Amino acid sequence: MRLVSSMALALALVAPAAAATAPALSCVSQARADLQGCQALAKQANDQCTNAFLAAVPPCFGEQAPCATGCVDAQTSCQAGPNGEKEACSTKCDARAKAQRAGCSAKHGNAANGCQLRAKLQSVKCKQRCARKATPGLQRCATEFNACLRTCTTP
Repeated sequence: MRLVSSMALALALVAPAAAATAPALSCVSQARADLQGCQALAKQANDQCTNAFLAAVPPCFGEQAPCATGCVDAQTSCQAGPNGEKEACSTKCDARAKAQRAGCSAKHGNAANGCQLRAKLQSVKCKQRCARKATPGLQRCATEFNACLRTCTTP
């Protein structure tokens, strides 16, 4: 959902700027670059948080830590399939968007900006479809992980 909100923000920033001066358009471009940089950092932080969580789980189980470690390993293995499919799908979205943006280079002014924005919006929607397609598999992995951890609490 954050991707859609960011795209709406980018569209809202560019639409009024189209009639503005060149420095204003440069400012909007810089704001867009800053937004993308921020999103990239947030993704890294999210991965770091996930890794820290998975490292913290086994010690919670004391003597049963090897059992919990097995659950973590099974979780990681289970998620590899859906995450791999999502990444492959997203790569196809990126390639399609790149081709669409290349076609925009023949256009000028607002037509080029509109073309670029349409390509980006289609890419975002494509990636959201990829994420939705991966969700059931990831949910199954989470359910199995929770069930596995419950077995570690029984003597």
